[in-house]
Amino acid sequence: MPSWKRFLLRSAGFGAGFALAMCIIVGGFAWYNDRPKLPKAWNRNAITAAGAPGFGISSDQKYIELSYSLLNTTKTDYKIDSDTGIKLMVESTDGAFSHPQSKESTPVRLPIFIPAEQKGTFTLSLFTPDVPQRNNSETDEEYHERLREYLDHQGNLVASFVVFDEANRYQIDLPRWSSKRRPKEK
Repeated sequence: MPSWKRFLLRSAGFGAGFALAMCIIVGGFAWYNDRPKLPKAWNRNAITAAGAPGFGISSDQKYIELSYSLLNTTKTDYKIDSDTGIKLMVESTDGAFSHPQSKESTPVRLPIFIPAEQKGTFTLSLFTPDVPQRNNSETDEEYHERLREYLDHQGNLVASFVVFDEANRYQIDLPRWSSKRRPKEK
């Protein structure tokens, strides 16, 4: 076989081998980039509650409102404009989570804005068809204690509320209202 034919045959073999190797490399790179990615873990430290909530009754007397003071520990502002990306769940005393709560029975007051490394307020409303009404003779403190007793009775299996912000992957643990104070000893 003449040398130019041998050179041409070797060159064609080298070119075909190089093309095959490039196809394998590019195909492997495309496969690697298109594989499903695991979501990042829930960040429980980005937004934290500073203790038990304050509570009261909504103006229409149908909801008990729990107001939490939240601390944004991140270096960016935290904001939620709509409830489409958040899920509110109840954590029971045995550590199990409920189904996501409906936006009608437990609405969250929106919008929420907490500046970076600052505190803000988060208000959660609990629909209650039989909210205790205030008696004319009751003081603010007496009514507040009666509401606390009502919450303790109705939510005796509630350990906390948890907000899952899917866009930011934040888990915000909201503690239960504080239990009834012990009577002062005389």
